[in-house]
Amino acid sequence: MDPEKISTALGETPRFSWKAGERRRTPTGQSLEGLNDTTYWCSQSIDGKGFDLASTIGLNLESLESHRSFLTGFCSTGGEVEYFIGWYTDGRNTGETFNSDLLKRLADLGIDLAFDVYGAEQPVVPPVELR
Repeated sequence: MDPEKISTALGETPRFSWKAGERRRTPTGQSLEGLNDTTYWCSQSIDGKGFDLASTIGLNLESLESHRSFLTGFCSTGGEVEYFIGWYTDGRNTGETFNSDLLKRLADLGIDLAFDVYGAEQPVVPPVELR
């Protein structure tokens, strides 16, 4: 799928995107060898620290739920949607509970939940990725 169609369907501008079959490029636009294997579209809708992660995802999902038919159709054709969370900690024990209602809302849209946890103090960054 063309990344422009994803942007139009979601009413959002991606942070990064590329199209399958086009020449590979760095995030700054420099040309690389080879062609993109897949189409990729990534937004960064939340950036910060010191907020309730589960509640913030729930609020962000309200926007995505308004695009239910696009997202479920995208997944039904083999597309993958991932809610990626880069979780930065100060090295201390931390955690979060994602209740079954939130997980069901994600599942109903075909959205996978992915975490990368880092042991340094940085903001939590959960973009939505479609590939």
